[in-house]
Amino acid sequence: MRDRIMSEGMSGLTAKSDDLRRKPFAAKAWLKAIEPTSRIDAEPRWPFADFVEDRARRQPQRLTLPANRRSFTYAELGTRINQYARWARDLGIRAGNTLCLMMPNRPDYIACWLGISSLDGTAALVNTRLVGLSLAHRIETVRCSCRQG
Repeated sequence: MRDRIMSEGMSGLTAKSDDLRRKPFAAKAWLKAIEPTSRIDAEPRWPFADFVEDRARRQPQRLTLPANRRSFTYAELGTRINQYARWARDLGIRAGNTLCLMMPNRPDYIACWLGISSLDGTAALVNTRLVGLSLAHRIETVRCSCRQG
């Protein structure tokens, strides 16, 4: 009896290990997914906007920001980032400046944020629900060079 239980138990393990050899581990899939970020780790001063630009050259039609109403490919996101960077530059945003950014949550929010950061500016992300004294405190606390919303 014990031999039969042991042999069934072992055959079950063998079958499972065969399945594991045939199917990639979830961890392997995750490692492949985060592989593009390894360059960011190696170059901590590499702005994320540059990462998107790199992806726009390599995989322009790949979807990057899926959303309900509007989604962006890497190429579209790169174009929007550049448009927002020009807009911020025209406002006078330079390296070290801070812009208070108050926008609804949508793909353009990320594009605007990355456009500002591509100029080495800082986007102070302001919650759209702040009003009155809370909003004034947030703006004062981050010492914005420019306010736009």
